[in-house]
This record gives sequence, structure tokens and C-alpha cells, in this order.
Amino acid sequence: MSPQEFAKYCKEHNLKFDIITFFEVLEHQVDSVGFLETIKGMLNPGVWIAGSVPNRDNFQNLMVG
Repeated sequence: MSPQEFAKYCKEHNLKFDIITFFEVLEHQVDSVGFLETIKGMLNPGVWIAGSVPNRDNFQNLMVG
């Protein structure tokens, strides 16, 4: 199920979350801002989104070239 399909399911079933996490996902989204807005819509007010994206300038990538 895509994030948009899951958001629709959550809306239909009145589901909200206190935290949503995603790691190494945002960089694969065609519309990253839209993805974040979709995620934000599934959160209770005043709570958090936690995620990460790769750091292309990290030491390992610089050494490998």
C-alpha cells in the first residue's frame, strides 16, 4: 500500500498516530513535500515525525570517491 493509500485508509477509519518514523525513505519519493504533508495528516496535533536520509558527503563516500 502506498503512503497515500495508507493515509486514505487512516482517514476513513479515523486513525491518528503520536509518532511516525521513516528511515532512508524520503529520498525515494517523487514528491517529498507531498509525502511529508501526507504523513503530517496522519499525526495527532503537537507530535513528531522522525526520519533520516543518507548523507552523501559522509567520510566513507568521500574516501571511495
